[in-house]
Amino acid sequence: CNGERTLLAEKNEPATLLVANKEYQIEIVVKDHTTSFWVDGQCLFTQTDTDLPKEGYFGFRSTYSRQTIWDFCVERLPK
Repeated sequence: CNGERTLLAEKNEPATLLVANKEYQIEIVVKDHTTSFWVDGQCLFTQTDTDLPKEGYFGFRSTYSRQTIWDFCVERLPK
């Protein structure tokens, strides 16, 4: 990984934009070199990368955001 942060895709159709005062169920699944991003059971993003680091950190970007994150958990998927 060279540190580049390339924008892979952008979803800006009305059906994929956030709605004020609505709660969303978000799932981010990383398995077998593939990352997928789910909102309310609908997969909005999938990317396969065989060069993903095995260890590291992640974070939430909340700058200029009015979002609240609650009931957060990380689970290990069965092999």
